[in-house]
Amino acid sequence: MTSTMTDPRHVPGGDLPRVRGPRSEWVRRALAGGSLPDPPVAPPTDALVDDDLHLALHVLEDLAYRVGPDQDRALTHQPDVVAYRDLLRTQFWDAVVADAGAHQSGRWADLATTVGPRLAVAAMLDDFDGPSLSQYAEDHASRDQLAEFMIHRSAYQLREADPHTFAIPRLAPGPRKSA
Repeated sequence: MTSTMTDPRHVPGGDLPRVRGPRSEWVRRALAGGSLPDPPVAPPTDALVDDDLHLALHVLEDLAYRVGPDQDRALTHQPDVVAYRDLLRTQFWDAVVADAGAHQSGRWADLATTVGPRLAVAAMLDDFDGPSLSQYAEDHASRDQLAEFMIHRSAYQLREADPHTFAIPRLAPGPRKSA
């Protein structure tokens, strides 16, 4: 068995998945503390499926919910870390908007011209009246699609209660926290 101190995947504050590229490597360094090189800012070839971008963004978003025992809580507000998280969010959202725009026609194309592609995508999502994902999975999903759904759903359920319990550790000791 490999000691966590010699395991290349070990990061103070918790075990992260193996680095997938320069973005997740920068995040690993940020979490370990010390001086940081400039983060990689060039957008990935395909931000919709880039493992490195998604791993880095996931870890940075997760800092809002929990900070590991060896990590400084100030990391959640460190300007370089916050700016990099925002950059990765923007790169991913831009890719989503571009992909949705490629599939827009008629009313949506007109709306994108009028209000811009970002608001058109938001409106498209708000107006969606199709079946729920779970209903689609029950009625139409292939075995591979159902397996993929369960993989993503399990990761979601690990954190599902976090937004609801986010404030509890931040409450002052006393009756409110006890309740």
